Amino acid sequence: MEERKIGQIKEELKAATEAMLPSFIMAYESDERSGVIKLVEQAKKRLQKLEEERKRIWKLQEYERKYGHYTVQSWTVLTTKNKIKITIRSQM
Repeated sequence: MEERKIGQIKEELKAATEAMLPSFIMAYESDERSGVIKLVEQAKKRLQKLEEERKRIWKLQEYERKYGHYTVQSWTVLTTKNKIKITIRSQM
C-alpha cells in the first residue's frame, strides 16, 4: 500500500463523519509518523466528545422519557406585581 502524505490524511479526517472515525483510527493507528499519530489522537478525542455529548443529551431527556406520557389538560397564568404563578393541571 502506498504511504499517503500527512496533508491527505488530515483532509480525510476533516471530511470523516462520526461513522467513519473508527475505520480511520484503525487504518492509521499503526503509522509511526508523529503527524499521523496526532491525527489519530484527534480522531479518538472527537469520538470521545461525541459519546460524551450523546450521554449529556440522554440525561437532559430524562424527564421527557419519564413524564412524556402525561398530557396537559389546562393551565393558568396569574401575574401579580413582578411575580408569575403558573398552575398546570394534567392527567395521565
